[in-house]
Amino acid sequence: MASADIVLVSTGAAHYLIGEDDVQRSVKQRMNRPMFLIDISVPRNIDPAVRHVDDAFLFDIDDLKTRVEQNRGERLNEAEKAERMVVDEVGIMRQWLQSLEVTPTIVALRARVDDIKQAELDKTLGRLAHLSAPERELVETMASSIVNKLIHNTMVTLKAEVNSSEGAAFVEAARRFFSLGDPGVSKVNGSAVSESETCQRSHADVRDVEEVIQKAGSKLPEE
Repeated sequence: MASADIVLVSTGAAHYLIGEDDVQRSVKQRMNRPMFLIDISVPRNIDPAVRHVDDAFLFDIDDLKTRVEQNRGERLNEAEKAERMVVDEVGIMRQWLQSLEVTPTIVALRARVDDIKQAELDKTLGRLAHLSAPERELVETMASSIVNKLIHNTMVTLKAEVNSSEGAAFVEAARRFFSLGDPGVSKVNGSAVSESETCQRSHADVRDVEEVIQKAGSKLPEE
């Protein structure tokens, strides 16, 4: 036994097989190098008095159960941290998806007002051919300033409300007020898919993740 760093005992004996004196001799022969003894026998086969021997460390079933419970608690804590991280990321993803819904509307609104501005500038400047280059630039700057101020509040409101429960209503209202038509259509696997359909699919994916989180959380053992 003196040559072993770790001694594991598991027998069906009804009495102690290793006593305090046995371990004391072994430690002495080992020149006081530490020795670890693990007793998983029921009943115990190593005398608990071994704990009094210097440089000898005894672990029995009760110690192992305690360690298992400690590890179990740590695993539960880590699992809860991981769950919170996933929930936070799902929230961030949901906000990002909602922001995608307003982006096509903002782009379409900007394009529409710019087209109107440019058309009116071309018409007006065509009648004012006598204006110098600096004067024409002043007219263009004024037109841009007026347009920007007219749509500024709309842009700010759309961005502010996109994550609210009424975000979709604000987007729809803006598209109707400014006659922006249907949201842009993109190609997915060769098929036409609207921006709203794409967002709906992404929202469905997020909901699937949330359901998985809820199911996983319900299966975690209680402390």
